[in-house]
Amino acid sequence: MPLAHLRGPGHPDALCDAMAIALVEEYTRRDPEARMRLCVTGGRESVFVDGDILSTADFDPASVLRRVLAEVDPTLSAEPFLTCDTVQANFLPSQSSFEPWIVYGYATSETEDGWPLAQSVARTFARALEEKRTQEDGYLVGADYDLIVDDARRELAIRIERPVTIDKAASHRFLQSVKESVLSGWTLRELSSGSTPEAGLRRRSGVSGRVGAYDGYSSHIPSHLSGVGYAIRHPGNLGAWLAREAAQRLVKEGAGRGILIVLRWDPLETRPTIVSVRNERGDDLNARLDYDSFDLSALHSEWVKEGMLGTVFRSAWKKLG
Repeated sequence: MPLAHLRGPGHPDALCDAMAIALVEEYTRRDPEARMRLCVTGGRESVFVDGDILSTADFDPASVLRRVLAEVDPTLSAEPFLTCDTVQANFLPSQSSFEPWIVYGYATSETEDGWPLAQSVARTFARALEEKRTQEDGYLVGADYDLIVDDARRELAIRIERPVTIDKAASHRFLQSVKESVLSGWTLRELSSGSTPEAGLRRRSGVSGRVGAYDGYSSHIPSHLSGVGYAIRHPGNLGAWLAREAAQRLVKEGAGRGILIVLRWDPLETRPTIVSVRNERGDDLNARLDYDSFDLSALHSEWVKEGMLGTVFRSAWKKLG
C-alpha cells in the first residue's frame, strides 16, 4: 500500500465533514436516542444541510455550523440553509443501517501506530504542520491542502495555497522546516498555483461523506462510503472502528504482519452478516474472532461516548490521547 492521501482541516470536503459530525454530536448530546442521516454541502459563503432526522432535540443548527467554521478559520463565515425532513423510526434504525454496508479494517506491524507506512507518514507530517501552522508561525500557510505520500519513492507532495501577504520563499522554508522536524530524509514537493486571497470554502465547494477507503489507505483497498452524517452506532462509524481495533489486536498477537478485516452489515442487522479476516499470506483467520464483538447494540463503552465522532475525525491532524 504505497500511497496515502490526507486532506487538511480547511479542505472544503473536510470542513463539510466536520460540520456534519458536529451536528450529529449536538443532536445526540441533547437527545441520546436521536437518529439522523445528514449531508452537508457548501461553498462561496453558503452551507446547505439536507437529510433525515428523528429527534426531540431543539437547538439552532446554524450556530453549530458557524462554530465549526470559526474553529478552522475565524474569518470564515457562511449562510446556512437547512432542508432536513423528519422520517419514520424504521427508516433510521438506532443501532444498524437502513442500507447494506461494508467496512474495512486494516493494521500492520510495519509502523508503531499500525497504519501502513504511507498513511503513518501522512499523519505524522499533518500533525506537525497543524501544530506549527496554528501556534508557532502564525498561519504562514492555509488549512486547505491535499497531502499525497508515496512511500516507495519516500516522497510527499502537498497542494497548498499561501496567503497573499506571505511570499513563496517564506512558505517554502516553513514547509521544509516542518518536514525536516519529523521526516528527515524524505523529499517534499510543493504544488501551488501561487498566493491567493481566497481558499477552502470561499473558493471551492465541498460535500460531506465523499472520502472512501482509498483516501485513508490507498487505492488497493476498495472504496466505500464513510459514516459521516450518521450516529455513532452506525456500521460506518462504530463498525469501522471495531474492525480496525480487531486488526490491530491480531497483529499484536502475531497472527500476521498485515491483517485485513472486511465486515458486511445487511439492512437493519446489528451484527455483521459476513466477516472475512486474512493476513498478508492469505491465511483465513476467522476462527480467531468473536463475532459478537462486532454487535453494534453491545456496550462498547470505550467507543460509544460523547465527542468520539469528532475525536476520531480530528485524529488525522491531532494525536489521540
